[in-house]
Amino acid sequence: MKTTWILIANASEARLFQAEKVTKKILLIDEFFHPASRKKIASLVTDVPGRYRKSTSTPLSSFEETFNPKQAEALRFARELAEKLNLGRATNRYTNLILVAPPHFQGLLNKCCNHHVKNLISNTLDKDYTKIREYDLPHYLNGKLSFRNAA
Repeated sequence: MKTTWILIANASEARLFQAEKVTKKILLIDEFFHPASRKKIASLVTDVPGRYRKSTSTPLSSFEETFNPKQAEALRFARELAEKLNLGRATNRYTNLILVAPPHFQGLLNKCCNHHVKNLISNTLDKDYTKIREYDLPHYLNGKLSFRNAA
C-alpha cells in the first residue's frame, strides 16, 4: 500500500501529515517547533565580536562571524526534520513525500535530506502553509499537488 506524507514547514515550525486517498483527508502525524529560529539575532549571539591584534604595531581589529545565527538555527531545524523523514523512510512508513515550504527553507531541507528521502519526493510547493488550519489544507493542496499515489 502506497502512503503519502506531507511536510508543511517553515524555519520555526512544521507539521507532518499523512494523506488519505479514500476520504480525501490528511491526518496530522506530528508537529515540530523551533522557537530559536524566531529569536532576534542579538539573543542568539552570546557576545560582541572578538578583538584581536595582528601585531603590536597595529590597532585592535574586530572579528565578524561569517555565518548568520538565524540561518544556523534554520539549518539546525531542517536537519531535525530531515532526520524524522529519514526515520519514516527507513521504517517504511511512507512511499511518497510532498514538501510544502518557502523556497529558502525548502533549499535547506533539500540540503539536509539524504538521497533516499529525496528519491521519495513526488512534488514540492514553494509556499508557507504553516498558518493554514488543518481542515483547510486539502483545499489549498488539492489541484496544486497530486494525491493519486496517496494511501
